[in-house]
Amino acid sequence: MEFSKKNSKKNVDILFVGKGVCFDSGGISIKPSGGMEDMKWDMAGAAVTVSIIKYLSEIKTNFSYAGIVGLVENMPSGSAYKPGDIIKSYKGINVEVLEY
Repeated sequence: MEFSKKNSKKNVDILFVGKGVCFDSGGISIKPSGGMEDMKWDMAGAAVTVSIIKYLSEIKTNFSYAGIVGLVENMPSGSAYKPGDIIKSYKGINVEVLEY
């Protein structure tokens, strides 16, 4: 995400960077299972960065800016499920993964 002024000698005046860990399981049995559905709040830095860039794009600015976000999930494997995932069974029934 980037906005540059015309005839600008610099690439950007302000650079925003945000971390976006969308889900963090903490590895296999490292974090307690209780509250696992809330392990998504490390994405706040990326959310704020995107929000700032969106806001700046809606107002008149006299400076150039850019935003960089890194997005990742920390899961034990690429096929692991997390609370809130919806799985469609072979019978066509949708099942939500919960933590109980």
